Amino acid sequence: MAYLIADAGDHQMNFREKTAWLNVIAMVAAYSLYFGLLLSGRPAGRAIVAAELVNSAVVLLSYRKGWHG
Repeated sequence: MAYLIADAGDHQMNFREKTAWLNVIAMVAAYSLYFGLLLSGRPAGRAIVAAELVNSAVVLLSYRKGWHG
């Protein structure tokens, strides 16, 4: 099976790409924390996931409106 390897060359990420990756990293961290709290039985997990869902909605809306980069 052949795998294709993307060669970015001298490509520098622009602001939109950087903020998108930072948002992905933040979401993974928040959901990891949420599931850790949820599995340990702490109600704080619900507040964290609610805040993260609101944040995700705001970020998606801002991208659709063109407010980023």
